Amino acid sequence: MIINRLAVLLAQKKIRITQIAKDTGLSRTTLTTLSQNQSKRIDNETLNSLCNYLRITPNDFFEYTPLDFDVKVNIENITEEIDPKDGVNELSAVIQLILKINNYGRKVKTLQYSGKLTSFIEDAKVLSSNVDFESEKTHQNNKNQYIKNASEIIKDSFLIPMVRKEIELVLTSTFVENLDEDVDINFSFDL
Repeated sequence: MIINRLAVLLAQKKIRITQIAKDTGLSRTTLTTLSQNQSKRIDNETLNSLCNYLRITPNDFFEYTPLDFDVKVNIENITEEIDPKDGVNELSAVIQLILKINNYGRKVKTLQYSGKLTSFIEDAKVLSSNVDFESEKTHQNNKNQYIKNASEIIKDSFLIPMVRKEIELVLTSTFVENLDEDVDINFSFDL
């Protein structure tokens, strides 16, 4: 897996995306997508502009690990309780997270996490959600050599956001049609 370190570099140098966009002429949308590692590729001219602006090499810009991750999320055992006073639904469920790890393209490990999901929904809109994977199994899984050997940048810039995105997708498809971007999802899952 190859990811870029743009978000880390910006934080280290205390530079905002808006400033880079203004100084380089690069699109703010492009820079935001890059900084969140959501782009599939980067144009050579964009990479050259960023390297020149930040005074770095492409080697400084990218992070590589031979590890690739695949995340699957399932929600089961859903229970629902409606508050008669305000009509807010409290949904509780067990959330299963399956993390498949490949090393140099070969499957090496599958880790399973189990947690608790609690969501408060009103008029088909999620008011808040809490996802908690804190358990002994989580701590055991996180001692796995592949998880331990993945850099903090890989974990924080790619893996954790990927897990969060999968949970949001399953939450949306299971409970509601729309999940507002500003919905507060309390998420306790550390690697």
